[in-house]
Amino acid sequence: MAAAKKSTTSLLKPRTTSTRVGENKISLALYEPSSYKKALILANGAGADMKNTFTRTFASGLAKRGICVVTFNFVYQEMKRKAPDKKPLLEDTYKAVLEKVALETELKEPQIALGGKSMGGRIATQIVSQTKCKKVVLLGYPLHPPGAPEKLRDAHLYEIGAELLFISGDRDPFMTMKLFQPILKKLKRATLLTVEGGGHSLDVPKSSATPQATVYENAMDAIARFL
Repeated sequence: MAAAKKSTTSLLKPRTTSTRVGENKISLALYEPSSYKKALILANGAGADMKNTFTRTFASGLAKRGICVVTFNFVYQEMKRKAPDKKPLLEDTYKAVLEKVALETELKEPQIALGGKSMGGRIATQIVSQTKCKKVVLLGYPLHPPGAPEKLRDAHLYEIGAELLFISGDRDPFMTMKLFQPILKKLKRATLLTVEGGGHSLDVPKSSATPQATVYENAMDAIARFL
């Protein structure tokens, strides 16, 4: 995963807590405005834990826009292992985090949006239909593995009733836009924000007409409007 480039968003210090997933204990961080009526769970991509700059930048920026953002570690990230957990544990972890967030924020599930970067967003899409959550934010959704566009991860998307917001770069090796456009038209309630020149972490070249900080701010504005 490409490292997040410098943003004008100053990073906030979150309130930390933890929860259990079976025998495992994982960490959570709550980026809380002084008052709020909605929250977003923002899961990490496969290659970074919740302390990575990309996640912290978006969590801080959205908190400043009045949204409580909760980040967390999957079990393997908490244990500092490189290989992601198996699908059932990834999904159980996300569901345990949702339950904890509802307790910590005193919000109902319809007030809590699911989301994440890359793999974290994919897991959100896999569990959302088992919840009462109404919206999902997907940063760099991994439609297919890099170099393997024939291995699409779209079958479950058509069954989702929640609203989906995809934010992806048109250079993202995990998201071939010409493949995704016809998929987007078939989805029940989905919107796409394309970052021109953006990579998997919405990273744009230095030569881009839009500065990196502005790219992130525009993405955060779009998320805030969506929620």
